[in-house]
Amino acid sequence: MTTKERMKYQSTFRADKDDTVTLYLPKGEKEKVKEEAREKGFPSLSSYISHLIEKARFDNPPKFP
Repeated sequence: MTTKERMKYQSTFRADKDDTVTLYLPKGEKEKVKEEAREKGFPSLSSYISHLIEKARFDNPPKFP
C-alpha cells in the first residue's frame, strides 16, 4: 500500500468513526496544555481534551435556569 493509498484509507476511516472539532487557543496555550497532558500520562492532546470534556459533562453538569 502506497503512502497516498494509506492516507486515503485513514481519512475515510476517520470520517466514518470520528467527528472533528476545531479549538482556538491563545498563542502558546497549546504547548502548555500538551505538556500538561504528557505529565498526566495521556498519549495525546486529543485524548486529554476528550477526557476533560467527559469529566465536565458527567461530574459537574451545567445548571441552566
